[in-house]
Amino acid sequence: MDQLDVSLLNRTPAQPAGIGVRLSAMPRDVLDDPFGAVDAVARPVGPRFIGHVAVASHENLVAIGHVTDHELEVWCGSADQLTRVTAFAAPVPAGGLVSLIHHRDEWHLLARCERGRSWHLVSDDLCRWTHLSQVVSSFPSFAVSGAAVRDGDLLLAGSVFVDKTAFGWGLLRSDGRNFEARPVPLPLATQFGVVGPVLDGHGDAVLLLDSGENRTVARSTGRGWMLSLLAPDITPVSGFADGDDVWMAGHDNATGDPALARVSSDHVISLPRAGLGRVRSASVHRDHLVVASEC
Repeated sequence: MDQLDVSLLNRTPAQPAGIGVRLSAMPRDVLDDPFGAVDAVARPVGPRFIGHVAVASHENLVAIGHVTDHELEVWCGSADQLTRVTAFAAPVPAGGLVSLIHHRDEWHLLARCERGRSWHLVSDDLCRWTHLSQVVSSFPSFAVSGAAVRDGDLLLAGSVFVDKTAFGWGLLRSDGRNFEARPVPLPLATQFGVVGPVLDGHGDAVLLLDSGENRTVARSTGRGWMLSLLAPDITPVSGFADGDDVWMAGHDNATGDPALARVSSDHVISLPRAGLGRVRSASVHRDHLVVASEC
């Protein structure tokens, strides 16, 4: 295990290159009042990041993201105010962060490299981060794209690379240290894009699959897989759970606007046009909907 340097950085970082990303918060009620969502106020919270921001809701709202090409910052607080916790050297380029998960009293930060590998960092206090190499040594061609906690274990979805080219996807299960492959039936594994997993109210893992021609909702119930076509005309980039509902965030294919949709519905909810760019992810924290979008 490699201990990372997470000493606080007091200097002001230089303006980073690349696409800026901000977190915005709005009342969670927009999920219950879809026709009023477009008029809701998306209020910025926290700093400007670059690339992807890993966000988690566990007691507090926690966000980790690049502030320069080589530095990550950890912010913690509420949807009203985030406070900077620490900063440390980034193990992956901007855009490589995937998921932040709280599991068995530890924080797990999962990321991917451009060459098709996964990075796994853990912390018990959000300040000191340790790199664990088990996922790389056991599955060197697996690039994580999403993660969730199911039945007390981590469940990871990701692309499988062959000769540095993505060739389908797979699932891994982990106790936090050791990883093992989970079976994915063909032809599911041959589809290129996967969003999720997201755990629904029954504990089933929900994945959104994109073959380039159609989009499929796949549910792993523990007794097998249930498949259905995705009804809303939306291109999903992330998913989240709210009670018994599984939601996806992305953009409306008809208008290009940032949008949300329930997996079980065909209705697309347009998000506020003012203050939000292209959506990167969305999640619920207490009574707020928190959206990461391009500045």
